[in-house]
Amino acid sequence: MTHTTTELPEAPDESLLISPKPEDFRLVRIELEQLEAAWPAIKQSLEGSMPVRTPEAESTFAAILTAIQARGIVPWVVRTDKDIFAIMTTVKKADEISGHFFLMIYSLYAMPGMVMPLRVWVDSFKKLSKYAASLGCESVIMETSSEEVAHLAKRIHPQADIETRVIMMPLVEED
Repeated sequence: MTHTTTELPEAPDESLLISPKPEDFRLVRIELEQLEAAWPAIKQSLEGSMPVRTPEAESTFAAILTAIQARGIVPWVVRTDKDIFAIMTTVKKADEISGHFFLMIYSLYAMPGMVMPLRVWVDSFKKLSKYAASLGCESVIMETSSEEVAHLAKRIHPQADIETRVIMMPLVEED
């Protein structure tokens, strides 16, 4: 009778088994003095999440960087002490007809392989809501072509309207 021995795999590193707790996450506004170091990650997130109508050209990224430096666009990260889990940018917009203001999530990018508990999304939205209110905004809006993001928005805020759509129609060139 032959016995085969199978070596047991090494025990995994304990730190790999412990995922961050919801209270370890925080939504942080990237300040201007942090911008230079953060720009590569922000640019990567923009490349992966810009609104469909936005051309992905270096001139677009330069314009976004200029808007961030002027504080027209505000970058944020959802992070723990060790890792960045998501990056978003926001901009205050106005409905010129009604005179109402809203905070638009211009881009939202979850880092590949990073998973955040729903409570972290909810807590981040609450903080973003307080920021929007401090600017005189009445709501937070975003556009997305991702059903997953739309349903996440509904889970974050059950009263979110995910049925209204932005319909983009390219201009018709005359013959």
